[in-house]
Parts: sequence; structure tokens; C-alpha cells
Amino acid sequence: MPELTTDGLRLHWEEHIPKHETGHPVILLHGLGSSGEDWLLQTPELGMQRRLLAPDLPGHGRSQGFRHWPRIEDFAVAVSAMLRETHAEPAHVVGLSLGGAVALQLAVDSPEQVASLVIANGLARFRPSLEVLALGSVWLGRVLSGRMEDVAEWVAADLFPGSGGSTRPKPTVRLPAGGGRRRLLQHLAAIGIGNLPDADRVG
Repeated sequence: MPELTTDGLRLHWEEHIPKHETGHPVILLHGLGSSGEDWLLQTPELGMQRRLLAPDLPGHGRSQGFRHWPRIEDFAVAVSAMLRETHAEPAHVVGLSLGGAVALQLAVDSPEQVASLVIANGLARFRPSLEVLALGSVWLGRVLSGRMEDVAEWVAADLFPGSGGSTRPKPTVRLPAGGGRRRLLQHLAAIGIGNLPDADRVG
């Protein structure tokens, strides 16, 4: 369970090194309110062929959160430092949701560190429809008024629709580290104000 402190911020990640390493490393960036443990089903197979790094983004899992209200650029700077310090650049970068936004920012700011991008449910800028705004209002209301554990359960159920009951998977949706409600709002704000005008240069 390696860790790195950069600019006073402790960053944690899981790492897998195959016996016969080939090609560029792979870095897996999780979504909002989650952690690197989200990739536990993928890491055994991918880790047999490539060096694999699955960090807890700042404020998630076992990584420290920012002392200020962060922007997507701040998350990308932390990931960039990890790649540089671990000599894992350039890497194939896989990003989910928040991780996808961070991956896009990393590719624009530090293209030399990115061998390729795989983005799932990510965004370069937030331009919500009325439906998304309505759903977002409900989501925000639950964050502000409900227990954070209930919010995590609700997100987990939304990630796996139609799989209710005792057989429902148990994804690693957990509270942001060291700040709970406030930390989650900070991360939501980072996504909401994110704007990557140079995203069309990523190819």
C-alpha cells in the first residue's frame, strides 16, 4: 500500500507489478465518493500483464483531502505527481466519472504522461439538461439533509439498478475522507465548475 506526500498532501494507492511486465503501466481513476478499491474485480486480470496503479483520489479512501475547495486541476496535479514519483509515465489512464474528468485534465496539462485515455461517464465541462438539474437537486437535498451513510447506500443502489435484494453487489461507495458532507460538496463543486476548453486537443 504505497503512499506519497506531495505539497503536504498524502496520496495512497494500490499497486500491482506482474512477473513479466510489458508495455506502459495502467492507472485506474475512480469516481466521486469512492476509492481505488472500486477496481478490485479488474485488477487481478489487468495486473497479470501490466503494472497497475489504483489511487485513492485526494479526499477519498485513505488519501488526504485538500485544505481548500479544489478544482479538477488540483486532482490532476496530484495524479501527475504520483506518476512522476513512481516512474509510471507515460501510462494508459482509465477514468470513471470524476476520474474521467481528472484523466482529461491530466492529458491536457501533462500529455507526455498519458499514453492513452479510456473515459467512462466523464466530462470536460458541466452543461446539464433540465432533467439532470432536477435529479441533481434531489441528490443534493439528500446530501444536505440525510445521513451520509444513507447517501452512500442510495448512490450504491443507483450504480447497480435492478439488482436489489441480498444479491445486490456491494460497491465501495464511502464517505470522502476527513470531512464527510463538506468534503463531498467540495468535490461536487469541483465537477460543477470544471471547464476544459482545450479538451478537443485530447486525441
